Formats: sequence, structure tokens, C-alpha cells
Amino acid sequence: MYPQWKLLSNPGIFVDNKENMKGIKVVINKSHHFLFLESLYNYAGLGNVTKPLRIINNMRIPSDGFLAKPTTLGTHQAILVLHAWWGLNETIKSICTNLKDEGYLVFAPDLYHGRMADTVKGAEALSETLFKNFNNARMDVSDAATFLMQHPDNLHSKVSVLGFSLGAFYALDVSITMPKHIQSVVTFYGTGPEDFSGSNAKYCCHFAETDDFEPFENVDALHYALEKAKRPAKFYKYLGTEHWFMEPDRPEYNAAAADLAWERTLNFLRE
Repeated sequence: MYPQWKLLSNPGIFVDNKENMKGIKVVINKSHHFLFLESLYNYAGLGNVTKPLRIINNMRIPSDGFLAKPTTLGTHQAILVLHAWWGLNETIKSICTNLKDEGYLVFAPDLYHGRMADTVKGAEALSETLFKNFNNARMDVSDAATFLMQHPDNLHSKVSVLGFSLGAFYALDVSITMPKHIQSVVTFYGTGPEDFSGSNAKYCCHFAETDDFEPFENVDALHYALEKAKRPAKFYKYLGTEHWFMEPDRPEYNAAAADLAWERTLNFLRE
């Protein structure tokens, strides 16, 4: 056993391979029956998840993403954060860190696997490629949710989801595909599926007043679909805002609206 490695609480078995596992910690957690892989930087509470490893019960560990863990001991409510079409940038990582500071266990998968964009044209190209490979993207989201569900620091097997723009679509979608495990969904300027009859989640949806990327008819359709499925839902529209008003690195950022939406989000998650 390497002296610099730190065990998880109630650890399982270390895989000791000096050539392949140097600097990496692999633990088989007997109580959760999955292989947990992370770097020491991740264990400290913040960092990028390492490469995937499939071995037990077909468990898939996410290959790319950002993990933020509270420094306090014990278990925490888990939140999955899904990025906008720009990719897993510093804005999304900051949101994960802010949630971590509120006491949540947070993971944001990188649906683009290392690629990012800072122009609308570049983001459109990345998002189009993602939707062309929709089943793979959906699997990445479900893998990330499962990763959080079975993380040893998760308070229970439930997960809440936050999604921004493109990520909002996948947040809504995973609430349908994994209804037993998704307890709440928060979306920012994004819509998605039209049938939520199989969902067990509650919803909090934030929208801009003027949005060229999310027509009001889409918002109305989402509201109707959730109402039809008898799902608890809150809808907020922020006057004087545009798409991406929550993101400080965008010219559309609106600090007052972003602060209010964040306060409402935290209150919703605590309900």
C-alpha cells in the first residue's frame, strides 16, 4: 500500500499495481458493490474524474467530469449539473463549487469529452454533434447520475439535477428515464420532452423574458406537459433578461436576476 494514498471511510480493497495505478486510488466498496476510481485531488473534494473502468454489475464510471465534495465529514445530498452548449467550462465548475459550499455532493459530466466553445457558431456545431449521438449522450447522463447515486458520500440513492440550456433538455429527459432516482429538477432557459407521466420528480424552471433560443411556445408546452402529468412545478420568468442570464462569462449575464434565480434554486432544493 502506498503511504500517500488515503482510504475512504469504511474502505474496501485496494488494487495495488505499481506500474498502472501510480497516483490513482481504486477502492471496491463492499457495501455499494461498485468500483470507485478517483485521483487524490478528487478525494480532497474538487477535480476531474479519471478514466472509466467497467468491472462490477456493468457499472460505468464517468470518463470525464468535475466532482465537488464538501469538506465536512458524513453524507450529503447529491446534485448532477449538466452544462450548456458551451461545454464544461469554468462557469459550470464555479456553479458546482458554489453548490458544494452549500453542503451538496456535486458532479458535472463533460458531455463533450474535453471540447468547449466560446462562440455561438462553435457551440452550435458541438451541440449538433451531441444530438446526432443522442443515445451516447443520454448514456453519459445516466452514467453520471448512477455515479452519484452510488457514491459513498451520497446521503441516499436519490439525485437532484440542474441543467443549463442544452443541459436543461437532458435534465428533463433523465427525470423520465430514471424516475426512481431523480427527485428534483432545476432548469435554466431550456425545455425538453413533452410526456412526464412516468416522472416522480418536482420541477423548478427559470426562463428569460426575451429568448431567441427558447420560444415561449416551448415554455408553454413544458408547463402544460408537467401540469398534465400532475408533477409539482414552479415557473419563473425574469424581466429584462435574455438567454444565458445566469452565466457571468456571457454578455447576457444579469446579476440581479441571477442572484434571485440562485436564491430560489437553493430554497427549492431544500424543500
